[in-house]
Amino acid sequence: MSGLEFVIDSRVKTVSSPITLRIVGLRTKEEVMKLMREALVKQAGIVITQLDDKRESVTFNDALPIK
Repeated sequence: MSGLEFVIDSRVKTVSSPITLRIVGLRTKEEVMKLMREALVKQAGIVITQLDDKRESVTFNDALPIK
């Protein structure tokens, strides 16, 4: 959806937290991407950071509080 390549931390593949995402109403692609990133970080500790104009880093931070 972002059109970017993901550079994925190997620990991300071990995360098995269910993610709940509810999108109500019409949203832009940017709004949906923001909601997805927020859900991943809050519910699973997965952080997505843009590296450059073609890549994003996907990492797991076990120090983050999971809701």
